[in-house]
Order: sequence, then C-alpha cells, then structure tokens
Amino acid sequence: MQRKKKSMPPALMLGALLAVAVIIVLLVWSVGSNSSSGMTGRASRLGALPGQSVTPFGEDVLYYDGTMLQCVSDTGSTRWNFQVGANAGFSAANQRVVAWSANQLYALNARGQNTYNNRMNSEIQFARVGKGYIAAFVGTSDTGTVYVIDNDGASVDAITVQDMTLLDMGFFNVGDSEYLWVLGIETSGTVISTILQTYQPGRLVLGNTTLGEQLVYEVYYANDHLYVVDTRKIRAYDYRITRDQNVSDVLIYGWYLEDTRKVGNTTYQLLVPASTDAEGMTTLRLMYGSTDRVMHLPAGCIGAALGTKSVYAFSSTHVYRCRYGEQTFTAYTMPVQISQMLGMLQDDKVIVASGSETYVIELPS
Repeated sequence: MQRKKKSMPPALMLGALLAVAVIIVLLVWSVGSNSSSGMTGRASRLGALPGQSVTPFGEDVLYYDGTMLQCVSDTGSTRWNFQVGANAGFSAANQRVVAWSANQLYALNARGQNTYNNRMNSEIQFARVGKGYIAAFVGTSDTGTVYVIDNDGASVDAITVQDMTLLDMGFFNVGDSEYLWVLGIETSGTVISTILQTYQPGRLVLGNTTLGEQLVYEVYYANDHLYVVDTRKIRAYDYRITRDQNVSDVLIYGWYLEDTRKVGNTTYQLLVPASTDAEGMTTLRLMYGSTDRVMHLPAGCIGAALGTKSVYAFSSTHVYRCRYGEQTFTAYTMPVQISQMLGMLQDDKVIVASGSETYVIELPS
C-alpha cells in the first residue's frame, strides 16, 4: 500500500519562506557594503545648536551663541570663549580666528587670546585669516575696501572694490610667501563676469583674470596650483593666475566639490551629486593624482567627507567607510540618529546634528 506523503503545515511553510527572504536580503546587503555592520566610537554631546555656525577648529570645535564665540573640545568641555557681540561673524584657518561685529574687528590665536582689535571706518562685510595676515572687507556689498593687516597690527594694503560684488577671498602659501586671492562679480557691464585677482600683501596686484559667466563657488591651492571650481569644470592656474597649459580642465558638470584634503603628498578631491532625490546621494566621485572614479554607496546618504585614511559617507543611521585605494565600503552603526553632517575634525571625528543637538563622533579610520 502506498504511503501518503505528509504536507508541510501552512504556518511552518510561511515561516520558512520568510526566513529564506531575510537571508537573501542580508546577503544582498552584505555584497553591497562588503561588511557586516560594526559600531563607531563614542558620541560626545556639544553645547551648540546646529544653527550656531558650528565649525571645525583643528581638534576642537567653534560656534557662535549669539554674543560669545565658544571653543570646546571634542568631548564638549570649554576651551575658551570670547565676547564678540550681537550679529557677529567669524572665520577660522591656520589655528587662528578672525571675528567681526558691525565695524569691530578681532583676531584671536588658538588659545582664544585677542591679538588684534580695531574699530573700522565702516561696517565689516566679512573677513578671512591666514598665517601672517588677516583681510577684512569693509563697506557695502559692492563698494568698499579690503584691508590687509599683518600680525603686528599694521595695515599693509587697502584694496579698493568698486562696481564689483565681492564673493569671497582667502590666503594661500607658495613656499615661504603668503598671497591673497580675491573673487568677485563685475556689475558695471551689461554681461555678468566673474573676476579673480591675486595679491602679495604689501605689493601690487600679481594677477587678474576674467573667468566668464559661470558661477565660481570654490578657490583652493594645492599641488603648486590655484584651482578655480565652477558649476562646469575645475581650472588650474599659477599664483599669478596664468593658465597652466599642461594641466587639463576637469569637467564636473552634475557634480559639486564637497571636500578637499591633503594626505602626505597627495591631494584628494571629493565630489557629490549636484542634485539628489528623497533617497539621498547614492554615488560619490573621488579624484587624486591621475585617478578619477565614481564610487557607489550601499545606501542613500545625507553627507560625505574625507578623513586621514578614508572616504566617509553618512546616512541617518550609519557611516560607510572606504579606505583610499580600495573599492568597497564598510558599514558602521552610528550611536545617534543623524539629521545633518556639520564637519570633520583633524583626527577622523565628525561633527553631526541629531535634531536640535550636536555631537562629535569618533570614526573608524
């Protein structure tokens, strides 16, 4: 007599199918990230709100609370504070800070000591700081003067700005010499044109060039070149703003330069998509030396940055790390849910916002 084969109970069959589905999902996720998820280091709460101009300052963090400029450690403890008044602004570089409120200008060292202060003759629009100088744009948005002041407090230059909307300026070093670049939009003509100039403090203008109608949003110095970044390409100049014919333009239409970092003798450039959908960014573009490659992320992300050894991308719950020279990302669970990535400290720690709170989180290198 033939024995009738027993069928699997429906509930047991459904459970088995669900288990198989979960295993498949996990395998797919594992292939995309090349790693099961680990954990990052600790999260240290800062006293700053996300909208208080939270800024990396070496291994510390700066923020402006409405009257005081605060400097805190990566664990949130106070390093120093300095009263700058209401409606103030600040900029930091080279372990120095320049701050301004109305027509009052301050320069501070890494310990928060006031090394220079002066009441300028008109309202300060913005200021920048270098190793040996500070530069302050004083006047209205399209008419005024850029004052360049050395570390002894002496005014070494007064650059007139007229019929030009000043966009930005900054210092860069070539060998032992320090230079200033000034970027603006000429407003006197019928066609909008972007102008870039360079100066050596205390001397005449070194270079002056018209960059055309494209919007320039970044100027930086690396590898013996002054790079100018607009919405379509990256162009290379020398410190006198002469084009280097041996360096080709890099087309970046559809991408936005998010970060640059020099590690040893190599300068890395990280680009993110110029526009994203609700999923967030799913690709990055990394350039260094002769390498230019697109990197695919395991999940949609809200921010990305360069570290000392790796590229980092951040979702609301994870950080994805890919070491320089490698191809795949490893996923790590973040200790808090992230709503915004605010900046990177020097030692592979990230400043993030989680709702109305801010934290510093130690990242795997």
